[in-house]
Amino acid sequence: GRNPIFVTEKPNLYRDMYRDMQDIGIPAMLGRDLNIVMTNTSEKVPLNEEGTEVLSSGAPAKHNALLERLATGGNLAAEGVDVLFTTYAQMQTVKGQETLRQRAIERLATGGIVIMDESHNAGGQSTGFEPKNAPRSRAKFARDIVNRAHGVVYSSATYAKRPDVM
Repeated sequence: GRNPIFVTEKPNLYRDMYRDMQDIGIPAMLGRDLNIVMTNTSEKVPLNEEGTEVLSSGAPAKHNALLERLATGGNLAAEGVDVLFTTYAQMQTVKGQETLRQRAIERLATGGIVIMDESHNAGGQSTGFEPKNAPRSRAKFARDIVNRAHGVVYSSATYAKRPDVM
C-alpha cells in the first residue's frame, strides 16, 4: 500500500533491479508482469541480455501526463504502476528550476518507501550548507525525500567513499 521508489546511479542499472524483482518472485506474487515507470523521458532500457524485453518511457507527451498525475495524486497503484525507477541525476533541477519529475518523486516519496541503490551518490558534492535562495541541490532533494518517506533502504558498496557527504 506504499509507493516504492527505486533510485540508482544510471538507467542501465534498472535492468538489474528488474531482474532481481523477477528472481524473488514479485510477478508471481502479483499474478502478472511488473508495471514500471521511469522518470527519464524517452528512455529505453533493455531488460535482458538479448534486448528482447525493453523498459520504455513511451511517448513524451503521454509520459509527462502520467508524471503530472503522479505529482498531483501521488498514487502509483491508482495508475496501475508497481514501482517508480529514477536516477540521482533525475533529482536535479534544470536551469535552477524545479522539474515535473522532481514534483512526482517528492509526492510519491511522502509516506512511500525509497530504495537508494548506490546511495553514496545521494550526498552530492557538498556538505549540505547552501545559500537560502540557492536552487535545491540533488543532495538537498535526496534529504527532503528521505524525510518524507515512511521507510528508506540504503545500498552501496562504497557508502563511506566520501565521509563528508555521508
